[in-house]
Amino acid sequence: MFYPSADAQENLIRRAYRDAGIASTPLFECHGTDTVAGGTTEGTVIAKLTDRRSVFLGVVKPNLGHAEGVSGINSIMNDRPEGVNINSFGIGGSNAHVILKSADYYMKSRDLPIRDKNIAPSDKPQIILISANTKASLDARIQRLTTYPNSMEKDYLLCDLSHALAVRRRHLIYRVFVIARPDVELTEQGSIRSL
Repeated sequence: MFYPSADAQENLIRRAYRDAGIASTPLFECHGTDTVAGGTTEGTVIAKLTDRRSVFLGVVKPNLGHAEGVSGINSIMNDRPEGVNINSFGIGGSNAHVILKSADYYMKSRDLPIRDKNIAPSDKPQIILISANTKASLDARIQRLTTYPNSMEKDYLLCDLSHALAVRRRHLIYRVFVIARPDVELTEQGSIRSL
């Protein structure tokens, strides 16, 4: 286990700020090791970086615990619209600092138009891909799929289902597809054709 290096952390954060084109931050999300060595080192670095100006400090880890393989994820999931700066360092001596800004913040800071957050459903037909390991399981998936979209709320997007089934799922040996239209329930789409 290595003792955290204040100099290495400070240099990393200053470089991250320089590369991102920002001078300071109103919120600093601390790693929060809950150790004398880690807390003292991180506090020293923050004091140097902010020239002792007021800055909000956030520390999620003591409240939610360590996220293990996705360390830092708790700091990312927040409702701050402008973004967050997250500091983290590992037991082996690694340092990380990430600056995340919201899309709205990015667009506004560059005087770029912001599109409506409520994206309208696509009225175009969508390909719905279905696959399974056996014919029986394929039939069961088809049956479940015909009732799934109809049980969703009005803002359900058929294009999201199409994308998820085409890109986010494994394609198994038994396969079918249907061309679906948003204005027609899947149960009314007609025959499903084998690939």
